Amino acid sequence: MNEEGVVKEKAGRDLSENLAQLTRVPVEVTVELGRADRTIGEILELGSGSLIELESIVGEPVDLLVNGHFFAKGEVIAIEEETYGLRITSIISEDDKLNRLSEMFQ
Repeated sequence: MNEEGVVKEKAGRDLSENLAQLTRVPVEVTVELGRADRTIGEILELGSGSLIELESIVGEPVDLLVNGHFFAKGEVIAIEEETYGLRITSIISEDDKLNRLSEMFQ
């Protein structure tokens, strides 16, 4: 094997090792059920038992955020009657991400 081939092989190994290390980096995963806009006065009036109506509709897909960035849509499911989970229904494409960003600024 010539010198160039050795360098490319080592670079490939380094990349694989770096990617393997990257897969162990923890990230925050958030499921967003909905949002609501309220005034500071309305927030200050909240107490135990208060309800906040969200803009989302029951049964509507919810957003999955990874480190605060929109990543996928899914449906909330019950797991063993005591916990909730998210069944991912679609991963957002790059085009969808750009469309969502443009909608935010209209």
